[in-house]
Amino acid sequence: MVEGSSSRRRSIAASPTRGRPRGARIAAWVGLGLVVIVIALAIALVTAPRWGASRIKSELEERVGRRLDASVEIGQLDASWSGAQLRKVDLHAEGVDLRVDRVDVSLDRRSLWSARVEVTEVEAHGGYLDGTRGGLEKLAHELQDLERDLADDHDGGWLRRRTRLTPDALELRGLSFTVSDDARRVTGTLAATAEPEQRRVELRASGLVAELGLGLDRPLRAASLRTSLEQRDGGLRFPITLTVAGLAADVDANIAVAGVHGSVTAHDRRASELSVELAGGFAEIDAGDVAEIEGGDLWSVSGRFARDLSAGKVAVEMDAFELGRVPQVLARLPLVESEGATVGGELELDFGDGVAELDGELALDGLNVSHHLLAREIVRDVGFTVGIDAQVDPAARRVELRRLAIGRAGVELLAHGELVHAAEREQRRYQVDLRVPAVGCQAVLDAIPRELVPGFAGFELDGEFFAKLTLDADFSDLDALKLDAEIGIEGCRVSGAPRLASAERLNGGFVHRVTMRDGRTRRVGLYLGSSGYTPLDGISRYMTEAVLTTEDGSFRRHDGFNRSQLEVALRRNLKSGKVRIGASTITMQMVKNVLLSHERTLSRKMQELFLTWWVEQALSKQRIMELYLNVIEFGPGIYGVSDASRHYFGKHPGELTSLEAAYLASMLPSPVRRHVHYCNGQLSERFDAKVRWIHDLMLERERITAEEHAVYSAMPIEFDLFERGDPELCLAEIDTLMAGTETQRALSGLLGDQSDDGASLDWAPREAPPSRTWGVRPPLPTFVPGLDGLPDPSADGGDDSPGPRLEPPTLEPIGERTPDRPDNRDPANSDAPGRPAMDE
Repeated sequence: MVEGSSSRRRSIAASPTRGRPRGARIAAWVGLGLVVIVIALAIALVTAPRWGASRIKSELEERVGRRLDASVEIGQLDASWSGAQLRKVDLHAEGVDLRVDRVDVSLDRRSLWSARVEVTEVEAHGGYLDGTRGGLEKLAHELQDLERDLADDHDGGWLRRRTRLTPDALELRGLSFTVSDDARRVTGTLAATAEPEQRRVELRASGLVAELGLGLDRPLRAASLRTSLEQRDGGLRFPITLTVAGLAADVDANIAVAGVHGSVTAHDRRASELSVELAGGFAEIDAGDVAEIEGGDLWSVSGRFARDLSAGKVAVEMDAFELGRVPQVLARLPLVESEGATVGGELELDFGDGVAELDGELALDGLNVSHHLLAREIVRDVGFTVGIDAQVDPAARRVELRRLAIGRAGVELLAHGELVHAAEREQRRYQVDLRVPAVGCQAVLDAIPRELVPGFAGFELDGEFFAKLTLDADFSDLDALKLDAEIGIEGCRVSGAPRLASAERLNGGFVHRVTMRDGRTRRVGLYLGSSGYTPLDGISRYMTEAVLTTEDGSFRRHDGFNRSQLEVALRRNLKSGKVRIGASTITMQMVKNVLLSHERTLSRKMQELFLTWWVEQALSKQRIMELYLNVIEFGPGIYGVSDASRHYFGKHPGELTSLEAAYLASMLPSPVRRHVHYCNGQLSERFDAKVRWIHDLMLERERITAEEHAVYSAMPIEFDLFERGDPELCLAEIDTLMAGTETQRALSGLLGDQSDDGASLDWAPREAPPSRTWGVRPPLPTFVPGLDGLPDPSADGGDDSPGPRLEPPTLEPIGERTPDRPDNRDPANSDAPGRPAMDE
């Protein structure tokens, strides 16, 4: 019995619900259910950021895109109660493409316990921005409108009122950007730190490259740029200062200002007033690289001015420094061994009424210059000072030179005038007055670096020199161009001359040696008995008149310089926009061929001008013409009229007709290339017409008579082909010479090799007596088939009659006139003053 009772009691204890009221059982189940629900809610609350992220992502894309009128796409959004992370956020709007690689949003977790959502910090990392100025401005306006809407929405729902989306701090790092505006373009990498509540942001840019749209491939570069912006009363607070470092800008294709640092300040919203405090140096800049400057600053710029140049001052200073401090510059400049050369100066700019007043000085010293357009040799110890006082009007592209002074070794070149270089060519005008104040003639020679004018060595001068030149070129009326020059070299006297350029040598017999384009040399004996020499008295007068027609119409009248033709040549060259004709006289050409070279350098031209003046003092006009005709090149290796007459026509130069002379004169601008007609055995139709046009000019300018013109015009130009040989070899020689790289040079002149100095330098034993005439006129042919008006061979005199002959005129002294013979009836004077001999 006892055991049975115990079993029952255990059974009752194992079933606790049994025997309880039904309501208790229901309550137990309800409690258990509530626990489960609470646990489920807790789990849901903890995991809500994750399962709600997709919803938030879609809402953000839709709402932000709608408010900004843009397409917004978020690649991935991860959220937690401490914050959220957005990846690959893309925004595409008109003129704007933006990608942010990652955005980290931090929340204040403590606020969550108060049922508030507060964003404390936002960090954006990486990505790119590619936009136009207009697109970015539109996006900025949309953002401002969105910010105002959020700030004014005080009546929003409960959740809106308990949400603060504006962070305490916002950080942007490593955003690459490209912003363009028409031809302007800026690229770089941007970083920023913002404090939205304080309305303050600090911007930092690095690796900046700015293309300014000036039509030149010369961008500005900067290693870094920093500025702080603050908003007050609905606008930016000024002044705003940009601090730069490593700024660089190309001066030309090789050199740049670089390593620039300092600040630029805008004093108002329109940047109508600016301040600058910059310093830096010079360097070579390769594409995309910003050069570093070592050894300190070389220049500085400081001042405050209005952007429209209506007011303000700027000072530019450059302490004298050795160019060895900028080896990159030296490597790109046409300088050698110039590490010790110095440059320095200062310039003040005073702005007012849109123009700038310039006043400054610059000094350079010790430069060793090597440039193929300057001289054949290195020009050493180049140095000079420059002083300037000018007014610059950028809007009108006008410069008024009140004073420009360039000085060296006591010699000054002064200039003043006005230069208007308008964008439209017809609106340009250049008015310049140049002057060299009176100075000793020898001082002028000594002031010029010796390597620049080696031909001056040995010349000794007495007397005083001065020069004046006035140019007025109005491109709207170039026919009215004025070029007046007064070169006071007449006050100079040569008291000593080098032997190679002495009057004794040039008036006597000597051997002329010249190097050709392919390096070969030729010798021309300029003395009696030489097969390559004919005195002027023995040369056809037609040859003289032909070269006067084509080369120098006023040769017998001028002093070696045809000033009026210089004006005409300048006028025509400016009209055409290129060099169409020159103003080189026969004297200049003789000097170039006998004493100098054909190199196209400033050096040769300077020496040519001085030696032309000297030759006109030392030689007669007939001797100058005689030397010219006996040394000038008429074809490949064909020097002098003697060889040319024999080569082309099988004649002595005294037998040349006026038409044959016109042909030889037509060869002079390009004697090698035009030799092709001889190789072909006849003239082309076009070149034949050119020669006959020259022949017509000889008549028009009264260098031949109507009868001579009629007789010789009726005759064909026929070559003597005895010396031609194989036509193909003849043409090949032209190609060889045209491909040559040597510069034609008078080896027996002032720039020669000097290898046979002294007595062996070709002083000839026989000298020709001075010529007294301008050549001999060969007799007209007694009969030309098909030409009426000439005597028939059967007429009196028979076949042996020499026919009519025009004797050389008796020349009166140059400069004298007689009433019945205006201008002495010198054929040279038939040309109107300043009229070019020919247009090439």
